[in-house]
Amino acid sequence: MTNSTPPSNQSILSNGLNWSRQCLHDLLKDFPDDKMLFRSTPADCHALWILGHIALSDAWVLSMITGNENPMGEAFGKAFGYQTDLTEDADDYPAFAEVQTALDEQRQRLLDWVNTATDEQLHAPLDDGGIGFANSPFEAIHKEIWHEGWHSGQLSTLRRALGLGPAFAAG
Repeated sequence: MTNSTPPSNQSILSNGLNWSRQCLHDLLKDFPDDKMLFRSTPADCHALWILGHIALSDAWVLSMITGNENPMGEAFGKAFGYQTDLTEDADDYPAFAEVQTALDEQRQRLLDWVNTATDEQLHAPLDDGGIGFANSPFEAIHKEIWHEGWHSGQLSTLRRALGLGPAFAAG
């Protein structure tokens, strides 16, 4: 029996953030660019909103943890914030390339923080503005991983409605 060291809190969070993002990219790999605003029902979120929302959420979590201002700007918040009204009008949103860049940049910023954080920083009390979201950065980032998975499930439903095959290969 070997003596193995359990993974660090940083590696748990980093692996989770990377894995959830890889799943998201797998769901998007053959998603048609001209269907980014597709919704099978008015209750659906479309792919463009999901991607912008996750980028905005990554930035929000990091700004809550660090106390720094959210770099995403008001326009991104209005387009992709919690409880925004979705439309199928491309003029209501930034271009897909801009959203994709923001998605990657904000995740990298969050990963950079996680990978340099100490256990003390990860488990420090977090002031979430009294909304009851998280008590520590570790908890906030853990919930952000779950949040991306939630919205990835919505992308999976959109894929099925568009007749796309499975995003994940067996074996």
